[in-house]
Amino acid sequence: MTRVRLGSSAIATVKYDEKKRTLDVEFREGETYRYMHVPAFVYRELLKAESAGAL
Repeated sequence: MTRVRLGSSAIATVKYDEKKRTLDVEFREGETYRYMHVPAFVYRELLKAESAGAL
């Protein structure tokens, strides 16, 4: 599970654990949120999004 940097003005990095289905989102302001029960397709769509901070 590696952190992925995004070219977003709001989100710095994301990290997804497929086994646990958790998504960690690190915001540029410094806060990190962990989202539980996230389907893999949501993570894939986030990586493809034109504006990840707007999702």
